[in-house]
Amino acid sequence: MSGSAGDVVLEHVAVEVSELLPAPPDEVYALLTDVARMGGLGPENTRSEWESEDRGVGAVFRGWNVLQGNAYDVPCTVVAADPPRAFAWAVGDPALPSATWSYDLVEDGGGTRVTQRFQHGPGRTFLRRAVSAEPERAAELVAQRVAQIEAGMRTTLQAAAALLREH
Repeated sequence: MSGSAGDVVLEHVAVEVSELLPAPPDEVYALLTDVARMGGLGPENTRSEWESEDRGVGAVFRGWNVLQGNAYDVPCTVVAADPPRAFAWAVGDPALPSATWSYDLVEDGGGTRVTQRFQHGPGRTFLRRAVSAEPERAAELVAQRVAQIEAGMRTTLQAAAALLREH
């Protein structure tokens, strides 16, 4: 399902943000991997819950999201779990994910520098459908989605930081 539209190759669409969270890496990792607690902190993911007892590589959780008025749920499979340094999951089929998300954690002073990454595709996505429907607007549509994802990631990490400050 490799896709390109004009000069935009969707598999190369990636977003990265970094925030300093006010807690040591083990506390930050515990929060970020508590999908039920993280659900609802950002603008798209309204809730999440574990579907498996395991929390390591291969564990599955489900996320409920709303994007541009479309509500949907997706299975997510953990593809990296290295407490307290890294956590990542593939959305949808892990062999052909719609996206892969990750957190990398590094101790920074009294807190933890969290770098969150989003990697598009190669599976089916709303963005892929939008670009296919309007290939002449591919660059604009990708830029809009990248800005939306970046803003959502910042909102989520800032909300996580607020929870850690309350703790």
